[in-house]
Amino acid sequence: MPLLLSLACSSTLDDDDSVADGYGDEGETQGADEGEDSTETGDDTGTSDDSSEASDTGEDDGAGETGPTDPGMLAEACDPNAGQSHGYDLAVANLELAPALVREAVLFGDGKVPRIPLSPRPFLNHFDFGYAPSPGASPSLSGQLWPVGPANAEGVERYRFQFAVKAPALSPQQRPPVDLAIVVDLGPSMAGEPLVLVEEALAAIESALGPGDRVTLIAAGEEAMDLAAADIEGFGSTPLTGLINPEEAFGYAKLEAAIELAYASLESPWSGDEIGHRRVLLLSNGHFEVSPALADTVSSAAAEDRHLVSVATGTHELYADSALRELGRLGQGSAVFAPTADAVWAKLADGFTERMITAALDLEVELSLPPGLALAPTKPGGNGTGTAVEASEGILGANGALVFHHELLACAELDPNAFVVVELSWLDPTTFETVETDFQLPLDAIGEPSAAGLEAAAAVAYSQALVAYRDAEGPPGDYGLILDASTMIAAALEMNPEDADLIEMSEVLAQLETAP
Repeated sequence: MPLLLSLACSSTLDDDDSVADGYGDEGETQGADEGEDSTETGDDTGTSDDSSEASDTGEDDGAGETGPTDPGMLAEACDPNAGQSHGYDLAVANLELAPALVREAVLFGDGKVPRIPLSPRPFLNHFDFGYAPSPGASPSLSGQLWPVGPANAEGVERYRFQFAVKAPALSPQQRPPVDLAIVVDLGPSMAGEPLVLVEEALAAIESALGPGDRVTLIAAGEEAMDLAAADIEGFGSTPLTGLINPEEAFGYAKLEAAIELAYASLESPWSGDEIGHRRVLLLSNGHFEVSPALADTVSSAAAEDRHLVSVATGTHELYADSALRELGRLGQGSAVFAPTADAVWAKLADGFTERMITAALDLEVELSLPPGLALAPTKPGGNGTGTAVEASEGILGANGALVFHHELLACAELDPNAFVVVELSWLDPTTFETVETDFQLPLDAIGEPSAAGLEAAAAVAYSQALVAYRDAEGPPGDYGLILDASTMIAAALEMNPEDADLIEMSEVLAQLETAP
């Protein structure tokens, strides 16, 4: 029985595995990391080696079952006399590795969905839903609630609720300084194209760094080597490019030692009056193991606001998923896959401020539903059953937005004077004072879906369709999830036909549908 059905009046949900988005737990066992076989060949734990080469328009979306098939199941999920509260695991609020990996594998690789954990969360992190920045100097909330077609055979009304946590706008010229330690993986799997893209990454960072910043460049080869360190005095003056040879890879890489050296560099005295936002940036394609010691180092540093950002470079065939996902969760910074130079520049030049500057520390989000309204149980054939976890804090990057999307079911007549409430708390990164705000949406404010709402609904359905293709290793026997995703993507495209993310979803599903 899905976990959500056994909840009483409060719960804490694992958003990494999408329970908090109402769609079940993808977990770490189903198709997780097959074929990666990450092992180490050096004498240092955490070494890198080469062993792992590797239409919601107010009408029914009409694509398979979306509510419970047994009214008794709904009775356990929804209490007509008591509300529910749900917390989130926000340690994964900035991870977005899976969408780009899927796109590359399907459109430019073997045409199959890779055997990696998949859930809606990284897709909601990755796609751009067009939310405007917070209008004030602090993060803010906005949301909407809309109906999804008529009641089903059991008389159950369905709704979708979407909300966004939005950071204030911050231009590169306004941002505070950055203390950045860059670690380059020189393990054997990085030779060639991955290191060519590392050079692009360093050039992109050079273009983004400015006066007042500090940077350290560390190479993880047979030894951890400090290649450059500088206080930045002017734009374009950073000594980063030209120090890495794209063919200079080693039999193994002491990545753990290099990461420890990077964190140590963030503790050294700052030359100016203002302490910069501290980040370790890891450039790697993931062929290493995360030892307990490395895990402790990264999580302890994140607790002290020294967050880890990772950018995976190279082709999808050479990318290993497990270690970078784990470090992303522990380090709480963003984790992205950048297989092209354009992607590298988009993430590290255009997106530098969002990835390196914190708008909110120790971010916590809680959703409260009124009596008679509940998160929908897992869809049949969807992402499995959920797993309750402790709510965790996360960070919100400048210029960023965190999007949350839920399908809701009603088990009783709803009080139009009741509210759906989202509460937000965080530490101000400058004053370290606790700040709180909330968003209250009255049930009588039910309206029509926005373009952002339709796109997020499509993204959730798309992630579930990918799970079906992955698990079937070809065309799924049950086509309901695929039809669901195709219908939602089409509805979203009607409202926004030029949206690049929706076009990408459509192209990937079309390729999967025509694959043998």
